[in-house]
Amino acid sequence: MASPSPPRKADDVGPNRSFGDVDISLHKELLIQKARYCAKPLEKKATSEEKENHSVLEMKATYFKDMIEYFQTGEPEIKEDREEVLSDDAVLKAIMQATESNIFRALPPLVNEKMIDPDDDEEVYYSNWNFLQIVYEYFFRFLIVGAFLEKRQILKKFVNMRFVSRLLELFDSEDSREREYLRMILIRIYAKAMRLRVPIRRRISEIFHEFTYSTERHNGITALLEVLGGIITGFALPVKIQHKIYLERVLLPMHKSPSLSVIHPQLSYCVTQFIDKDHTLAVMVLRGLFKFWPTLNSSKELLLLSELEEVLELTRAEEFELCLQSISRRLAAGICSSHFQICQRTLFFWHNDYIASMIAQYKEDVFPVVYPALKSASVHWNNQVAELSQNVLNIFSELDPELVDKCESEAAAIKKSEAEATSRRKKLWELLSEEKKPQNSK
Repeated sequence: MASPSPPRKADDVGPNRSFGDVDISLHKELLIQKARYCAKPLEKKATSEEKENHSVLEMKATYFKDMIEYFQTGEPEIKEDREEVLSDDAVLKAIMQATESNIFRALPPLVNEKMIDPDDDEEVYYSNWNFLQIVYEYFFRFLIVGAFLEKRQILKKFVNMRFVSRLLELFDSEDSREREYLRMILIRIYAKAMRLRVPIRRRISEIFHEFTYSTERHNGITALLEVLGGIITGFALPVKIQHKIYLERVLLPMHKSPSLSVIHPQLSYCVTQFIDKDHTLAVMVLRGLFKFWPTLNSSKELLLLSELEEVLELTRAEEFELCLQSISRRLAAGICSSHFQICQRTLFFWHNDYIASMIAQYKEDVFPVVYPALKSASVHWNNQVAELSQNVLNIFSELDPELVDKCESEAAAIKKSEAEATSRRKKLWELLSEEKKPQNSK
């Protein structure tokens, strides 16, 4: 009778074995060996070694998939043992080395010199993405299954600000699939690691500053703004002073970026989330928008008009009153614009019931400012602009006919005064011309 085979020892376990083939007591050693193999660097790079590198890459992908499956296993016995396995420093060190050695790298040369616009530019796809996706999925699954490690303060020596800073550098990747994984990972780290929240926000603000005042391009700005939008939503009330400073000094200046069209939906969401949290911030936002309002870029102006409408919808009467003159002048300037789409977009503000009601509430202050612009636009070459202007004039006539008559009288008096001034100047020039003729004849 054959004697039973002895149980396998840790020394007998190789990374090529699967977790299902070994005893649960050996899972820890197997995980370490697989992770260490995955941390192995590729040779650089003789032509004769390319086949070897390719086989190593395939083996790495296989081991990463094995570890993902291990992280996702829901069997009670394995789950219970996995907590103990993942709490070991040697395991965590191997897992993090496998992650860092494969995702932290110099990004490929830029394909697009400017920021990628998803609506206009073709997507850029990295040739090694199939492998990178497996690595990102592996680390993301580790963060999910290892959430308990942060509570026990075991993870802090491995997932620290040095690691997160290197992660943030990868957000400039031109491959949108990589940026999406980075976004999910950053959200996960921010949610679980409270110790890193302040430095993460500070590092993101540094990236935004560099983008606004220096480089004017960064492919990860939209993804980082999406992360920030979720962070702002979770701010406690009352909003802290440092968060208000973040809004004023970091987010609002980003409206002057030449690439505003690429980042505007996410930027506008972050700004409106602040007002949704604290309505008094509407004054700061309105003043910031007017400060960075474009003068010669109609496409940017259309974007800011849309954002202005969203902000005004969240603005209460007391804040509206504080910015009344600035709002009135901006409406008048929009109606007077030489670009007919800007005229239309501004006049559409009166189609917004809330904004129209606020303007009606302060009609004595608003109408005298916008009346000359409305009167001029009522004879605009574009039929829709002329019709919209006349409709707004009719609204004011129904609200307060005496105010309209008063503004018309004042406008007529101003027009008469201007005509008289023009006539005086003309006569003065004629007199000067006549006085000069005799001198010339001598």
